[in-house]
Amino acid sequence: PAASRSGDFPLFKLNVRAEAQRGVLIQNELFDVEMKGRLVVVNTLEVPRLLGKAELVQGRIAFKDRVF
Repeated sequence: PAASRSGDFPLFKLNVRAEAQRGVLIQNELFDVEMKGRLVVVNTLEVPRLLGKAELVQGRIAFKDRVF
């Protein structure tokens, strides 16, 4: 079921932490990389915010017709 508001307060508030110390493989049309980092998802389901740090261990990233 979808989250609903009670007055001015959201039904759910997010504070989800994730950490990848040794690297995570990501493969899609933009990434073919191994990355590591820390991530926190905060705010609400309607307006989530990502905070944290990500580091490229190895691989390639495509952005606006450029490969890094």
